[in-house]
Amino acid sequence: MTSKHFIADWLVHPAADLFPMMSGAEWDAFVDDVKANGIINHLIYWVDSDGVMWLIDGRNRAKAAEALKLKMPSKEWKGDDPVSWIISQNLHRRHLTPTQRSIVSQGVEGHFKKQAEARHREGSRKGGLSDVTTTPNKATQKLGEPSDRHDREAEAQAAKLLGISRETHRQGKKVVKDGVPGLVDMCRQGEVSVAVASEVSKLPTKEQEAIVEQGPKAVQQAAKATVATVVVDRCPVDCGSSICDCAYPKNGVRTQGGCRCEEQDLRRAVRYWRKRALAFK
Repeated sequence: MTSKHFIADWLVHPAADLFPMMSGAEWDAFVDDVKANGIINHLIYWVDSDGVMWLIDGRNRAKAAEALKLKMPSKEWKGDDPVSWIISQNLHRRHLTPTQRSIVSQGVEGHFKKQAEARHREGSRKGGLSDVTTTPNKATQKLGEPSDRHDREAEAQAAKLLGISRETHRQGKKVVKDGVPGLVDMCRQGEVSVAVASEVSKLPTKEQEAIVEQGPKAVQQAAKATVATVVVDRCPVDCGSSICDCAYPKNGVRTQGGCRCEEQDLRRAVRYWRKRALAFK
């Protein structure tokens, strides 16, 4: 969360920009209300340790006031954790879907990771320890779980704060990392589910762009086509030696590379992927 964004000369805090702005009919109705009643609630700003003033609440009000040439009443918030405050305010005020929360959680994870790394460096200096991270045992690490300790801690904190599962958070991470901007925007606006978008994000960039250009229905159809065969980069039951190719709607699992997993474990993996597939029906 490092990019700078201004609205009506206000420097917007990056955490606030994690949440979607009003648009379409909702925005038009909001502007009409402001035109009739003015800016009722103050804009909220926070001043950091360097004296920089950040807008932490009131982006839509600031934008509307600028367009209508109205005064912008403001007041300072004097807490010490603006990120948590911003997230709390937006989650209580808005009815965000799990998909929208999964996109927001990516920026929140980055914030928590920086905090964890700073704590670790401080602890290393005080305790004389080297600044290293630990890697979990492959036998206990879950599929898709980050190997870096700071990543795992930050991921768990972000998912908990946003009220979503770690699986939903990881789907959002997949979309943000590999999806084209238009696909990410569809999730941010709640036009497609993150489960759908994460499948489409596996496709080549040009193919994604062509699908997104056709709209949400095309994205949904593309996801249904890709979920027919799910391929994971290693065995879902952590045999540590091979790739399991889980095919649907077939019964069973095709294994590559001489997977040593017991049949019952592979059946459990099938049930996991079948549950994932339900999101596309």
